Amino acid sequence: MAIAVALRQRASLASLTIVEAPALELLRDDADPRHYRAIRAMTEDYFAAFARGDAEAVSTMIDFYGGAGTFASWPPRVRAYAVETTAVNVLDWASAYGFALSIAALNAIDIPVLVLWGEASHPAVQRASVLLTEGMRHTASAEIRGAGHFMIATHADVIGRLIAQHVHGAEALAEASCPV
Repeated sequence: MAIAVALRQRASLASLTIVEAPALELLRDDADPRHYRAIRAMTEDYFAAFARGDAEAVSTMIDFYGGAGTFASWPPRVRAYAVETTAVNVLDWASAYGFALSIAALNAIDIPVLVLWGEASHPAVQRASVLLTEGMRHTASAEIRGAGHFMIATHADVIGRLIAQHVHGAEALAEASCPV
């Protein structure tokens, strides 16, 4: 959603931080289509499980991102929340496939951007993050050592520090370009 807001240019943004965005259309157009196929296959399995009434259909998506057994390892309360919100998550996923995104479009984003991904994240997500980094003009990026997709919970201190540095840098850049 943040990428769409930046592309539409209807809101004034000082900077943008992207943490493992599912940039599916970038993967579709990539020279190596196996990453797109991997996410597409997971999505089809996930949607089919949900459609047939599998109460834990969301585990398909969570285990794809976090690795086999991630969903089962979560506390019961967290699993219950994921199950309760599956219908909304399915809608989010379905809309991601309809978001036309290209490297050329990304090049129009003219603000500082920080792109983060986990060292242990699924290779498809890593590739999408790299493509995002390559597509925008003012991008800093970092692979978070030892982190997987759910890094905002497992590596919050590192993520927070990187975002703070990024925001401070964007503020300093804005101040330098608009002298009082």
